[in-house]
Amino acid sequence: MRIDEIKTPKDTIKNAKIFARWACKRLGIDLPPIKFSADKDRVIKNHTFGTTWSSGEIWVYIDNRNLADILRTLCHELIHVRQFNRGTAHTSMSKKENLEIEDEANALAGRMMREYGKKNPEIFEGKHGSLQPDVAAALPATYAIPELKNQDPYLQYRFGVALAGAKGAKRREEDGVKPFNPESVWGENEIVVSFDPHIEEYIDDALNQMGLKGKRLISTKHSEETRDVGTKSPITGFKGYPR
Repeated sequence: MRIDEIKTPKDTIKNAKIFARWACKRLGIDLPPIKFSADKDRVIKNHTFGTTWSSGEIWVYIDNRNLADILRTLCHELIHVRQFNRGTAHTSMSKKENLEIEDEANALAGRMMREYGKKNPEIFEGKHGSLQPDVAAALPATYAIPELKNQDPYLQYRFGVALAGAKGAKRREEDGVKPFNPESVWGENEIVVSFDPHIEEYIDDALNQMGLKGKRLISTKHSEETRDVGTKSPITGFKGYPR
């Protein structure tokens, strides 16, 4: 079953069990009893989406949650099972010990999710895994693009440029037009434009004061006519206008 075919809690549980078997093998533990629940009141009361008992049983809340979020909670709780097995987690832990096992579970769960996500990227892109089913049904074709993070506006801008020209890409290739570059010559870099013949010295001095170095000339050193500008007069010479 593909992740984008998930439509019911039963489908979610099926995929969660597949992940649980992978995670248990990765952690070197036996698959423990797991209860998948839609009990929202319990979440509100205990302020948690998952619980692990010293007996090795796990409880995970799955209602109205992205599949990747469910799997991360499940992974976190499975790590607690291993901690109980090893004795690093126990029923009489101090506050410090509790923080230590939580830190370990958070860090290891993050690494395991990245590992699993690389092989199963669809867990982050589910058709119904990111939106409520009624919202997903009401929208036209809507795509999330995990590689385009909101904190990188330049990358998003370049994607917009690429998307705008995507339809004509084949024609431009046939016409011998240079292919699109993910990063323009400007990049995200500071640009200095000047007619001052000493600008190189000034840039170097400013960089030195900042503890930086490196500049790249991306144009000619002087403003010149472009190659398509005619330099030959269409008027032939005559008396008073020698050529």
